[in-house]
Amino acid sequence: MKANFLKKWILLSVSLLALNMARAESNQEGCVIAGPSDAPLTIEEYSDLECVYCARGALLMKQALRDYPGKIKLVLRNLPLPMHEYANVAAKAFTAVWLQKPDRAYDFQEQIFMNQSRLSSEGETFLLELAKKLGVDEVQMKADMESDKVDKIIKRDLALADKYGFKGTPSFRVGSESVHGAIPYNEMRAVVDRQLKK
Repeated sequence: MKANFLKKWILLSVSLLALNMARAESNQEGCVIAGPSDAPLTIEEYSDLECVYCARGALLMKQALRDYPGKIKLVLRNLPLPMHEYANVAAKAFTAVWLQKPDRAYDFQEQIFMNQSRLSSEGETFLLELAKKLGVDEVQMKADMESDKVDKIIKRDLALADKYGFKGTPSFRVGSESVHGAIPYNEMRAVVDRQLKK
């Protein structure tokens, strides 16, 4: 009797632990989200805002959202790489914009990708100027960029990227599959189709 109780208790504990881990991993606070929250497929896109291949990856995702209306929830996560001078400050700026104007953060990312040469030459000055054009308070943004909250969000994204073995950008978690790099769109569609059939 005691053995059966102990076995059931262990199974319940393991199940609760797994549930808590899943909740922690699916935490999307600080993430820019495009597409419906109840979409059948979630794609997490890990980007470095100074990476030219990430700009291509963003176009892949934009096309996917158009081609699969209502079927994809896109979650944008930070993966600033140490080789890029302004990648980390851009990740902080991106997350700080989300804190103030979540509805403008996707536009902020898109504008950075369209003007990466300015990011590489002007750094934080360009990021603050761009955010101001989107209606973001510059003083608050600068304070948020150095806050513990922004730091924790970026560290969480980095930990998730490490869990999935993402060392370069862009990287994608498409449902239960990992995709490395800005692959051709037809290949991404094949992954999306496969995941939607599950």
